[in-house]
Amino acid sequence: MHRSDRTINYQVAFSMALVWLVAMLVMLLVPQIRHVEQRQMREHLVRAISLVQADLKRMRAFARDWGEWDDAYDFIAGKGTRAFIDANLVSSTPMDDFDLHLLSFMDLRGNEVWSRSRLPDIQQSHFISYPLFMEYLKKALLERVQEHGIQGMQDSQWGPLLFAFHPITDSQRQHGVRGYLLAARWIDESYLSELSHRVAMPITMRGLHGEVDLTRFQALQRGYLYRMGYSGLDTQWGEIVMLDSTGHPGLLLRLESQRELMLGGGRVLLFTLAGTLLICLVCGLFAFFRLQVMVLQPLGLLIQGVQRYERDGDSATLPLIESSREMRILTRRFREMAARLSLQHKAAQAHSQRMEEAANRDPLTGCFNRRYLDAWLEVLEPSELQLAVLAIDLDHFK
Repeated sequence: MHRSDRTINYQVAFSMALVWLVAMLVMLLVPQIRHVEQRQMREHLVRAISLVQADLKRMRAFARDWGEWDDAYDFIAGKGTRAFIDANLVSSTPMDDFDLHLLSFMDLRGNEVWSRSRLPDIQQSHFISYPLFMEYLKKALLERVQEHGIQGMQDSQWGPLLFAFHPITDSQRQHGVRGYLLAARWIDESYLSELSHRVAMPITMRGLHGEVDLTRFQALQRGYLYRMGYSGLDTQWGEIVMLDSTGHPGLLLRLESQRELMLGGGRVLLFTLAGTLLICLVCGLFAFFRLQVMVLQPLGLLIQGVQRYERDGDSATLPLIESSREMRILTRRFREMAARLSLQHKAAQAHSQRMEEAANRDPLTGCFNRRYLDAWLEVLEPSELQLAVLAIDLDHFK
């Protein structure tokens, strides 16, 4: 078995080093906060796109209700035109209720029968593009329209817009399509401000025109791709690419968030860890000092006493230490053990002397025997003395 030569001081210091190492490893977990940030950003992106989808559904429901309304069918067919306009279209209530910028009735060729529009919050220089854009949009929608209508998002010189395009039929669908209803709402500053308020995060939206590398994005939902990143240490952003019906990138929605909460949480965590390490250091030093006073120094004195006992054989040289109950018991046991060893040693010496006497002397006369003589002659130097040997043979000595 391997015998460790490490002192208690070394092992205590090594244990403190392990504590610091574990604490440093815990500090390395601080970057895991980024995973929390990214998860929250993804949730915000999903919420933002869900709100846009909800607005699209509301617009589609509006276009479907009006497109399958018998009065609207009669209006586009030329029946009761003035009465329908006076009762439903002169008022801006429908557009106000759904925040629409455009409500247009058109025939099967896309020619306007009746339209009502409001200008979004855009630059005045873009107003001239409105007629051209509407003609382009109508033509594109007429080529793609389905039985149940279409809805989506479209980029324009005025910026992105939400639209719903629905065929105008009678409620029972007994007659054919007589025209189309187009409802549109531009994603202007007021819409983005409201959307930002609902998501609790600044939002921008713009057209892409095929300028984004989709390989850097991940799938979020069907028809949507997303990515996330950081602008410096204070800002986190997330982007969603909205694909059109052909699978090409159409619009880009971008969210930005200040990392105050996460940075504050990271600072609190770092301060907490630093404070914990400092407390561990102070407690470790205090424990080390107490260990030195209560254990290490008494053990040093005990070792010195054992060394003196080994040299002198006097159990009184062993110290009696009162620094703690355990050390008092330990030193007393050492003194008792040393006293017993001394007694056993003296008894062994006396027994050895008796055995030596019995081996070298005749038990009857007390005289040295031949064994003693042989041993004495072996150690005797021949030049030391001049000796004479007298041998006497006594019969019947007993």
